[in-house]
Amino acid sequence: MESMSATMLLSDLAPELIFSIFACCDISSVVSVGQTCRYLHALAFDKSVWLGLLNNLRRRLILDHCTHNLEALSTDEMIGANLDSYSAPQVTKRITLHPFGTGPGVLEWGHRAKLLPSGRYVLLNNSGTLECWNLGDDRVVWRYTTTIEHAEVYQFAAEEKGIESTIMIVICVRAYPRNARRLYYVEIFSVDIQNGTQNRLLTARAPESEDHFLSEPVISGNFAAVIVDSGQTQHMIINWVAQSYFIVDGHPDTPSRIAFIPQHLVLMNRSLDEKDQIHLISNDALSTYWVPITTRDDAEFSPIFAENIPKRSTFEDPHAEQTFTDMHVHESPLREGDYRLWIHGSNRAAKGGLFSCTLSIPSNGMPQWCQRMVTLCVTPAVEVIPYFLQLSRHRLNLRELKCRCSAGTTSASQHTPGC
Repeated sequence: MESMSATMLLSDLAPELIFSIFACCDISSVVSVGQTCRYLHALAFDKSVWLGLLNNLRRRLILDHCTHNLEALSTDEMIGANLDSYSAPQVTKRITLHPFGTGPGVLEWGHRAKLLPSGRYVLLNNSGTLECWNLGDDRVVWRYTTTIEHAEVYQFAAEEKGIESTIMIVICVRAYPRNARRLYYVEIFSVDIQNGTQNRLLTARAPESEDHFLSEPVISGNFAAVIVDSGQTQHMIINWVAQSYFIVDGHPDTPSRIAFIPQHLVLMNRSLDEKDQIHLISNDALSTYWVPITTRDDAEFSPIFAENIPKRSTFEDPHAEQTFTDMHVHESPLREGDYRLWIHGSNRAAKGGLFSCTLSIPSNGMPQWCQRMVTLCVTPAVEVIPYFLQLSRHRLNLRELKCRCSAGTTSASQHTPGC
């Protein structure tokens, strides 16, 4: 009855009002409304609606900016061409950069590169000096500078804030002051990609260790995290806006991983009763743990055990022999509040396995998890996994959208989130 009333209410509105409503909706919602009656179907598949939807995906760096001129395409062409190109790229291009070596280092960590989601820039650790290169021009647009003495970049991560705009970068730094012990820092910068200027947002001391470097940094919005111990079980979680942090300590025998999504933290960890789990934790549940950032040499760090943090929801692997070793989380391009998680693990046969699950966070109600499939077997050391995930993260969702778009004016079936 409520659904029928909502449909009748929408169908009584003028097209201009419905277009305004569609401008606030995700793709899945627009398609669902378009399946209710012919009037709403015609409006839902109006070209102006899909221009807005696909331009939003481009702003979020989900669709490539260079593939098609949307204005020149019909609605059907926009849906088909752009979603096909997102699901599986048709061509690849080899680009060669010519960096000038800044040091004699030959270690792998000193020459890492990361392609940014827009495909226009790459971050390069050039023998301990971090640089941002414009792929189209084969030139450096920014080079990392710091006030930390004898600083050397070890690992880094970045988040783009739109095309040709700002890059947020978290940097794991180790320093070798003269006649002093080794020190570790986390720095966060915003970089204006147009003029190459940087704004240092945070410099924080990290716990010391003689047998490891800071590793696996992530950054999203106001938050960043880095692993601070050699066992990969402790994370330093940072709110750079509030200039605060806390350290969470996971299971001592297995790696943990962290990802940030709106209003939540996703934590991969093993429980004390030896169950591999992925937790959804509300940012509100972390409010009592934050302490001010420090740069003092005598800083003390007190970790919080992951078991003690309140969880909003938890996913457990139904296969007892599977051990989680890595995790990647991607926002759905079609439905707001839906996420695809790719988990890499190992089993009793000593082979690496990659499987995915979906997480749906409704605006009201409990989050829902659904395991999708076992994808392939790979060795734990394979570094191609993140790149494979970038291409495959939502292919099933795109196939679902095409089926729904081709269904015309047939009635919409009930959607079970995440499955």
